[in-house]
Amino acid sequence: MAGKNLILMRRIWLAAALLCLLMPLRATADVPQDADVKSATYVLGPVHIDKKYISMTGPVMRQSVTLAPAADAGALWVTGFRAAVVDGAGAAQSSEYLCHAWVTLGKPTGDDQKLLTISEGLDSMKFPPGFAVRVEGQAQNAQLLAQALNNTDDTDKNLSYKLTLDYLDDAAAAKHNLRPLRTVTVAVMARDANPVTDDICRVRGQDVDAPLPDSMGGKSIVHFDVPPGRHEYSSTVDKASGLHAGGTVHYIKLHLHPYGESISLFDKTAGRALWTGNVKTGADRVLLTDVDYYSSTDGIRIDPAHDYEVRTVYNNTTGSLIDAMAVLRVYMSGDPAGQEKQ
Repeated sequence: MAGKNLILMRRIWLAAALLCLLMPLRATADVPQDADVKSATYVLGPVHIDKKYISMTGPVMRQSVTLAPAADAGALWVTGFRAAVVDGAGAAQSSEYLCHAWVTLGKPTGDDQKLLTISEGLDSMKFPPGFAVRVEGQAQNAQLLAQALNNTDDTDKNLSYKLTLDYLDDAAAAKHNLRPLRTVTVAVMARDANPVTDDICRVRGQDVDAPLPDSMGGKSIVHFDVPPGRHEYSSTVDKASGLHAGGTVHYIKLHLHPYGESISLFDKTAGRALWTGNVKTGADRVLLTDVDYYSSTDGIRIDPAHDYEVRTVYNNTTGSLIDAMAVLRVYMSGDPAGQEKQ
């Protein structure tokens, strides 16, 4: 019996080996190796947190830095961004104390915000192989920001925020055939549920996790109130936005507040959702614990002639108004006319 089992196992191993040999090999030339990826970490803070800071009301820390050791290093290609909360001894703390963090790379333009962001439920982002956000190797070429968050009354902590950027230099980027991504922000612009008597979102500061180009309302605050119950909101993407410049979407990062359930990029012309991101929350629904994101080398093609919409669902299970946002950070390749071959 033992001999038969041994023969059977050998046949299984042989079949598995043959299957591996017959499977097509993936090209790896465009995948950066660890030796080519450099990292730069910056610490913002410390900040003393001894009271409740709900969304967008906590202390804000900013720092301008030069990414790369020398200002004449040529262009740099940022492939990832991550954030961590630490105490005075450097020990990791819960991300519940981070409202959002972001880095602006170089000089944004109308069609490219050059922005990478971290927010609740997703403490890192990494672009698919072969893509990166390009920034010139100049002094002060990265603007960092972090804002504290605290939903607990009895907190007394000194916290700092570690922001890390992963990047390749120009030579390594050429070696791996990296292609540049541009950043486009689209968001739901909903009216407050009760703007006269309880405009809870207007008291938020100006440092919102959704800086918008003029075509989307410029300085408009994208916070809105959600009354008790389940509600759906949507906004048409302005034709002057960077999305309608065309190209291919390779990465999408979402931003929702607690009690948000989903957000979609919807093609109104085709009548279908191009991508829907869902979120999970803790038992008390105060914190986002698991957040979807989109990452693909093939990507989603955007037709400039189509109409697009951002749709979101919130389920407010409390008995009062809650604050909300529904933002998509979209990272696209391709020239403005969308003619670049994929």
